[in-house]
Amino acid sequence: MKPAREILDIPVIGPCEASLLITSSLAKSFSVVTVLPNVISMIENISKTTRVSGNLASVRYVNIPVLEVHEKERLKTALYDEMVKAIQEDKAHALILGCTGFMGVAAELQDRLKKNGYDVPVIDPAFAATKLLESLISMGVKQSRLTYMITPSKQRVKS
Repeated sequence: MKPAREILDIPVIGPCEASLLITSSLAKSFSVVTVLPNVISMIENISKTTRVSGNLASVRYVNIPVLEVHEKERLKTALYDEMVKAIQEDKAHALILGCTGFMGVAAELQDRLKKNGYDVPVIDPAFAATKLLESLISMGVKQSRLTYMITPSKQRVKS
């Protein structure tokens, strides 16, 4: 995202970043439930760059490849099971869906958790990024040019 922020004059927000920032304002601790174990280090790194790693209780995964997330019942069952573990074992007070492919299941999972005694927010990363971006646009702000300086163009020399 850093290169995009350096060259674009519009706000640049990623879904994981937006989810972490929003969720950190809703609960003292949260867990991310993602697709596969190879995504865990990326999420942990983003939590460090957004300075919310101290609130990250855990990153769990459902072991369902992105190309299989269309199997919604299997996906929702696996997500729910990992979310309950995150709450009970990792002390998460909020949950983030760790893949934009999980779009459309957050509200149902949040309702199911609440019916079972866990009144916690479940954040959809695509929705979080869209709403955060809308807010930044409405406020008329974008990334700081002191942080994300425009890369000077280089003169190309023909040899």
